[in-house]
Amino acid sequence: MGSKGVRVYASQDRYEGEFVDGQPTGKGTFIYTNGDRCSGTVVQGELNGSGKCEYNNGDQYEGTLKNGQPDGEGIFRFAAGGEYEGEFQSGEFSGQGTRIFANGNRFQGQFKQGLPSGQGQYNFADGASYQGEIRDGQPAGEGIYTFANGNRYQGQFVAGKFAGEGAFIFANGDRCQGQFRNNQLQGMATCDYANGDTFQGIFEQGKKNGKGVYSFADGTRLEGVWKDDQYQERG
Repeated sequence: MGSKGVRVYASQDRYEGEFVDGQPTGKGTFIYTNGDRCSGTVVQGELNGSGKCEYNNGDQYEGTLKNGQPDGEGIFRFAAGGEYEGEFQSGEFSGQGTRIFANGNRFQGQFKQGLPSGQGQYNFADGASYQGEIRDGQPAGEGIYTFANGNRYQGQFVAGKFAGEGAFIFANGDRCQGQFRNNQLQGMATCDYANGDTFQGIFEQGKKNGKGVYSFADGTRLEGVWKDDQYQERG
């Protein structure tokens, strides 16, 4: 026979709700000594099924619970603003989901151990976006970062920065391809300009620095040494 009651555990955690054969079973609420509170479907003494949790810091969860933890599909709302909607595993964001941050940034894609990891897309509050590989919440691997002004970088990323082989394509049609480091062209690179001019040479911190050849659309060439994007002398 079912009944309703209260059980206080040795830890002073508290259960209020339905019992079957002396075990918390049915609908009930667990009130924990740390101030957390979870309600929902109880099976064999644990929350298993749909439920809600209110945490002591003001965060909230609504969705599927397994052994008292978010596991399956659900929504987690942060007291400080923002939310996550998607898949959970053992209390962590894990699988496919969407995270809206308090600052207005938004990520949709794969999560692992609470962080964006795998394939996904960021849409930033400033109008920029990123689509590609993510590791520990940051762009890492192959991806495309598009600025609000229409410029974009396509290539390799390390820890959120342009790093490795890539191409920077300007909104006006100019394109520079080569090796990047710390978001800047570094080393040998080739630039093709919208007006038909081209440049091939050495870059340092995003500027022409070293030997290079600038070829104009009319066929004339300028060959020599550049410093901070300025031609210095013939090589």
